[in-house]
Amino acid sequence: MGDIFDNRGVKPMLIGVSKSEAFDSDDYIFEVKFDGIRALAYLDKDNADIRNKRNKKVDIIYPELGKINLQAKERCIIDGEVVILVNGNPDFEKIQRRSLMTNAFRIQLAAKQYPVSFVAYDIVYYRNKEINHLPLMERKKILEDVLIPNDSIAISKYISGIGKPLFDLTVENNLEGIVAKLKDSKYIYGKETNSWIKIKNLQDAEFYICGYDKTDTPKTSLTLGEFVDGRYNFIGHVDLYKSNNAYKIVSATQAVNKNKYYINFPDFNDRDTIWIVPDKMCTVKFMNRTKNGGFRQPGFKSLYYKDA
Repeated sequence: MGDIFDNRGVKPMLIGVSKSEAFDSDDYIFEVKFDGIRALAYLDKDNADIRNKRNKKVDIIYPELGKINLQAKERCIIDGEVVILVNGNPDFEKIQRRSLMTNAFRIQLAAKQYPVSFVAYDIVYYRNKEINHLPLMERKKILEDVLIPNDSIAISKYISGIGKPLFDLTVENNLEGIVAKLKDSKYIYGKETNSWIKIKNLQDAEFYICGYDKTDTPKTSLTLGEFVDGRYNFIGHVDLYKSNNAYKIVSATQAVNKNKYYINFPDFNDRDTIWIVPDKMCTVKFMNRTKNGGFRQPGFKSLYYKDA
């Protein structure tokens, strides 16, 4: 039958709670939330088997991690994040592009130009035994004992008790946020847990509502624009539930021909968009802007009239 190392069936524990405000508590440790690809590393003296959270082998995508097993003193299963650091900060767009690559030559070029690193923050198997039942702080100690960090593998730093200063630091450096973890928490395979709390660094900004999708579902998608140099430019989409009173206001707005205001917008062949007079704006919260001007993880916050 083998054990969980041989069977390669571990499903990572998932964060079950999100908050918008950081806190301090002696019951928790606090870590930077790395903006990357969640992965489990099965390491022994002969091999480094890296798998994403869906248990798909990703060794071929990240060949530069092929020898991180040499940094482990014992046979182990490590939980962590595959990241690309640019100027010291994780770059999610670059790691996302890497995760979608299939051409071996391009993968090798990318590995040299923007190499990935594995940031380890937990361990569930050590010396041929499962240790997920141990309290988090005991697992952290074992993790620090078993791994020898180098350029390809690092151990996540944490602080005890004080989350607010660490969160403020992530805001200053435009990082994703922090994770609070109960010191005595056990590792529960494949489950969302209230023992880990995600605290995201969200930004917000105001945009014109230029249209909305005609759908039969409980929510629609608003088409958003910016007004720059005398014209409206497409900026992205954000979802809005029809149960929100804002939808009633948006859907009651006068419809117009797209070309009257929005000639600079792309054609959305997969959307049935109703274009409206741009007399309303909304505040959108989001993680950060992408290089092409869109949003990461946008959320509708509030609606108001542009002259209000």
